[in-house]
Amino acid sequence: MIVSTIVVTYNHARYIGQALDSVLTQELGSEQEVLVCDDCSSDRTPDIVRQYQRVQPDQITLLASQVNRFDWSLIAEAVDRARGEYIAFLEGDDYWTSPQKLTRQVAFLAANHDCSCCFHNVLVLDESRRQRPHLYNHCERTFWTLPDVLRNCFFQAGSTIFPAQIMRRWFQSPLVQCPIESGDWALNVFAAQQGSIGYVDEVMSVYRLHDRGIWSSLEQTAKFERILRFYRAVAPHVAVESQELIREMILKRSYDLSLEYERVRNLNKAGTCLAEVIAARPAWAPEYIPGFDQGGWEELERRLWLYRHPLAFRTVRALRHASRVFSPAPPAPPQPRRSANGVSRRLADHQDCNVEYVNDYCEPLKGYRITAVAGGSLEVKGWAVDGESRCSAKGVELELGGNLYLADYGTSRPDVAAYFGIPEMRNSGFRAVVNLDQLAPGQHDFRIRILVGDNGDFLESNPVGFEIVALPCLTSGHPVGSA
Repeated sequence: MIVSTIVVTYNHARYIGQALDSVLTQELGSEQEVLVCDDCSSDRTPDIVRQYQRVQPDQITLLASQVNRFDWSLIAEAVDRARGEYIAFLEGDDYWTSPQKLTRQVAFLAANHDCSCCFHNVLVLDESRRQRPHLYNHCERTFWTLPDVLRNCFFQAGSTIFPAQIMRRWFQSPLVQCPIESGDWALNVFAAQQGSIGYVDEVMSVYRLHDRGIWSSLEQTAKFERILRFYRAVAPHVAVESQELIREMILKRSYDLSLEYERVRNLNKAGTCLAEVIAARPAWAPEYIPGFDQGGWEELERRLWLYRHPLAFRTVRALRHASRVFSPAPPAPPQPRRSANGVSRRLADHQDCNVEYVNDYCEPLKGYRITAVAGGSLEVKGWAVDGESRCSAKGVELELGGNLYLADYGTSRPDVAAYFGIPEMRNSGFRAVVNLDQLAPGQHDFRIRILVGDNGDFLESNPVGFEIVALPCLTSGHPVGSA
């Protein structure tokens, strides 16, 4: 017996006949056997398989579970029964398109003894027609290694064939305990640990996308979550030299997941994913993150603040303190001025503006105790928009101690435009620096005024409180630290 083909099926009554026909028409003929693993289907799948079995009882074996296992145990039974030198796989809702598929792959493995797996390209067909038919991968090499497989699952289960001894070793590996939802990928990682992965550059099967598919039916966020669970499950079982690559992939997929959570407006989870990337500050960020060179880490930090995530204050403030020595000196503070008389409307916090920084304090409107040094300066940064007109504001003023200070307004904030879905709000960042020489130590507060319209009208925020503290003076003439 040359090949044992394991067909894995669950509620595939619509497709299982085509899958079995594609296996039984292989050129190997009687030199192959078919083991069908049915995971307690509730439709007619087992009955259809039995019909095929009655016609070819020596070639087809049905392993029908009485309970839904959703693990590797049923496949392990099939591998134990397999008599072939090689073991191929096919899902019950997919099918092979070339009668030479097994012959070509067996010849490849026989000629390349260092290969632990062989795969080929696959045509992807979407039953809903949301996608046009396309190739599963665009491989340009014949041989692939462990780092390649860790970066991406680029070959589909129905295209793979393994030497039988590799599959038997697989069930002794701790990787088999990885969640079955990513089991194919874990098996590919294990195979890459045993040898090279070989590629036959031909399209010899079809992978069918439909609403009942385990993977294709998932939302994009669920797919990224499963990928992250896969990496965390695999990490303890790969060599030390692969650990850094896995960490890199976890951070990259965390960034991708943050974008997807932002798209579906789950900002709390988006912040959790993004905080991990910001805290690590990986070296690949400028190449991987679109537009990074224009905004850099500050752009990611702004997104974290915009999410109002619990980790934002701690993460970003720590980064600010770590990089303060490299910060340029602030420009001279503006002189007080009076705004034109206009109509004032009270502004609900976080509606049309957000004060993101007061000195080193992030998210000050959440009630943190904010302090500033007497005789120093107060730096306030954030964003403001004219929500009623659905565009950037005319300007921003800071009201403090009876005076008004004109802020620098118009910094590019693509994150704000993306959040509101209004491109005209892109240039909405502001920064104001106020000299505190004329204010006594104690409690004070300031307000943000958003200038709107052409008649001096403005929106006014609720007060933001802070405390001016005086630094203690040294009364001794001795230098600090002397006896």
